[in-house]
Amino acid sequence: FGTICHTLAGLALWLITGANLGGSGFIFPWLLMLAADFCGCCIGILLCCLLKNEETVNMLLSTLVMALCVLGGAFFPMKVMGSVIGAVSSASPVTWINAAAFQEV
Repeated sequence: FGTICHTLAGLALWLITGANLGGSGFIFPWLLMLAADFCGCCIGILLCCLLKNEETVNMLLSTLVMALCVLGGAFFPMKVMGSVIGAVSSASPVTWINAAAFQEV
């Protein structure tokens, strides 16, 4: 479902606003996003099987995703906060995904 929604949103953005989604290299960021979606779904299913409570898993995943995004520098660069926080930011998968996406495009 997430794959379909992200694909349709990207297509609408491209058609309506003419946004540059990477030119001919748009496939790499799209595949990167699909891999992140798949990983998130797998973690959610694993936690649901382990905890057997969907409400608790939803709360845990929401908190985990927000923490990873903040630590990964999705909202603002964390390297300006000092060397320790910069090192923690480098260990976040969100940092790796952002770096890979911007290196390719």
